[in-house]
Amino acid sequence: YTINHGHRRYRASVIAGKETIPAYIDNDYSDEDQIIENLQRENLTTREIADYIGRQIALGKTQIQIGKELSKTNSWVSLHAKVLNLPDPVAELFHSGKCSDINLIHLLDAAYKEDPAITIEWIKNNRDGDITRRRVQMLRDFIKFNKNHIDRRHCLTCKLTPQYIQQLSPLRHPSVPR
Repeated sequence: YTINHGHRRYRASVIAGKETIPAYIDNDYSDEDQIIENLQRENLTTREIADYIGRQIALGKTQIQIGKELSKTNSWVSLHAKVLNLPDPVAELFHSGKCSDINLIHLLDAAYKEDPAITIEWIKNNRDGDITRRRVQMLRDFIKFNKNHIDRRHCLTCKLTPQYIQQLSPLRHPSVPR
């Protein structure tokens, strides 16, 4: 038999030296049962959740159905499902474990869609660094800044200060000395 529910009870019984453990046979066990229990009691990784959602989508379930089964909102399911279709540089960062925060991954995905080249450069230069929401927001500000400045030598209308732009290291605006 396989223990579907009650792993903690089983381990506690073994430690307590019990020879028998009250149990029942569950012939209706499903992946949903396991994921629901683990979501409630343990910290599943974003990747484990996304993989589960991906398996359910592959079986033909909608994100709405998955959300109802897990008692989660549609936006929660959607956010995790997006991890399944990341661009390669963002996916590599996520799968390496160097960035597992789902919101940061979503922001990096958005940055990649805005400017793939700058985002790839930023990821390469931050693989060993501390990837925070503030730094990713700075990346997105830099991308927006680049799109709004056709002639980057003259930044008279820029609302970003040179000090802020300088913090975007290793990305630099041409008007800021290195």
